[in-house]
Amino acid sequence: MISNRIKLLRQANQLSLQQLADNLSKDAQQITRAALSNYENGKSTPNSAMLDALSKELGVSTEYLLQPDWDSFSLELFAAPDLALLRIQEILSYVQLELERHLNLDRLLGLQHSWKIPSPGYFRPDRPEEIEQMADEIRMLWELGNLPISSVCGLLESQGIYLFSLPIRFGVKMLSGYERSSLCPFIFFSPEAFIDDFRYDLLKEAGRFFIQADESSEDLRLQHFARSILAPRTSICKDFGENRKGISFDELSMAKEKYGISRKNLLYRLNEIGIVNDEFYNEYRYTFLRQHGYVWRTSLTSNLTFFNERPLLYTMKYSRALSEGLITSENRPFL
Repeated sequence: MISNRIKLLRQANQLSLQQLADNLSKDAQQITRAALSNYENGKSTPNSAMLDALSKELGVSTEYLLQPDWDSFSLELFAAPDLALLRIQEILSYVQLELERHLNLDRLLGLQHSWKIPSPGYFRPDRPEEIEQMADEIRMLWELGNLPISSVCGLLESQGIYLFSLPIRFGVKMLSGYERSSLCPFIFFSPEAFIDDFRYDLLKEAGRFFIQADESSEDLRLQHFARSILAPRTSICKDFGENRKGISFDELSMAKEKYGISRKNLLYRLNEIGIVNDEFYNEYRYTFLRQHGYVWRTSLTSNLTFFNERPLLYTMKYSRALSEGLITSENRPFL
């Protein structure tokens, strides 16, 4: 229904009824807040001129406003954001619109996502070896072997997880879960300046599909999962050996370029699998690395430009649908 579409788009754009009315009035379409409210409540329907103005203001085609509602839409979020109810509703509206874009394309192209939602396992804090074992199994399932991951975005998309950029204005770094009626898994993310941190945080969020833990230890388990996937034990031991009394900064830098993981997390990885002991780890972390600003970075000191960390699945599907004549750039049935 047009009423629900208008409300959904307004919330996704973080506009109040008054703000949308003011924006439309600036474009010579005089309308009051009350009149807009009547549209959203289904008490009245916009005429063709107002429908056109609404579509332009909200950034969609008029055909999109006439689409049927997604009545079965329902989200399962792994970690709901700690925000006011209005802000959460704005985020959920944005999530719905982005999922619709992908699923509309899938239907046009006759595609079905292939990944089945796994049942997360429970992991106790005193059994870190279970995380290592699970990470090895997942790498095998995803046919990674012990090779570095060239693109975490490409990997997750190839496994059927839909990735979306979440505008910074929402104030949420990561959001993941699945849509219940379609079983479509997703991760929404806010852009990050550091590619190594972005790769790490994406895999942390992907870990929520596999890991359950006590609230007090959940973040530590997810971090362990991300490090294990990015830098598998077998490969790290082959590069560094199994018992070292010291690690040079150059070694960490070369491994950072190989695995696409920060020096800080590499050092932690070397310690957690026993290559360096706690004494060396603590001394190195709080002296050399801290002096060089690699523990808490506040500016871009280096980046890994050879890792392609940009979701491409939607753009590729859109280009295919366009070239096959299933859609046109002027008249498309989604955002």
